[in-house]
Amino acid sequence: MTRGWSYDDLYPADRREEARLDGLARRTGRSKSFYVRTALREYLADLEDAFVADAAIDAFEAGGRRSRPLSAVKAETDA
Repeated sequence: MTRGWSYDDLYPADRREEARLDGLARRTGRSKSFYVRTALREYLADLEDAFVADAAIDAFEAGGRRSRPLSAVKAETDA
């Protein structure tokens, strides 16, 4: 069953990236597509986390609250 796209359609790697990916696939016995899918999933998860964090900061600041540097909080607790 084809998905309608190939690795090359998704991301046209340069020669060095392609060689690295080929080597990794050959050494591990996994497909290049496996590593592309894995990298994409991890990247998307990181990107989604960053957007959630940005939204949380915006909501925090919209409520009139302000953040403080960790060093200031530590100084208060050590005093």
